[in-house]
Amino acid sequence: LAVTLMTNGGNFSNGGQFDRACERWREALGIFTGLEREGVLAETDRTRSMASAQDYVARSCNPPHAGLGSNL
Repeated sequence: LAVTLMTNGGNFSNGGQFDRACERWREALGIFTGLEREGVLAETDRTRSMASAQDYVARSCNPPHAGLGSNL
């Protein structure tokens, strides 16, 4: 679900709906964080997917705005 939310957030961001993109990315980050706390997050998800979620939220969601460039 978290990876799907990341993709969906990218779709919203590409469409200029930055608030909706951030909602998806924050939800995905919450899922990744919960799985990490439980000790069940795969290494690939920790180093790639969760890191991307953290990066997207940090760069584009305080407040929601364009800012990821061609990285999506």
